[in-house]
Amino acid sequence: MLIKDDIVHLRLRWVFGVPQYLAAGSEFSIKNTIDSQVVNYMSSLYFSHVGYKSVLELLYSQRRSPDNFSVAGVKTLLNTLASSAEATEYVLSLPPPSKFCCYCRLLSG
Repeated sequence: MLIKDDIVHLRLRWVFGVPQYLAAGSEFSIKNTIDSQVVNYMSSLYFSHVGYKSVLELLYSQRRSPDNFSVAGVKTLLNTLASSAEATEYVLSLPPPSKFCCYCRLLSG
């Protein structure tokens, strides 16, 4: 993220992902709770015909894991955001992944 060139925004999309709203369907579902994921962050990177998950998608999917992955991931994300104004601006412009995060964002102002 420290390379300043014409494709910095493309690299941000590769690493952090592009928000994709998940279809909820036309019926109310019991699975559709306040903590349900409503946005996922897709990356266009592929290695050996396997889809690459973006950093934000990995962090959200591992948020309840009992290992240190989530803590190390959040620490790395914060270090990246502290070192790059473009990355900070991009991540702050993304919609939150769940309704609960939307609620928390509204409360914080």
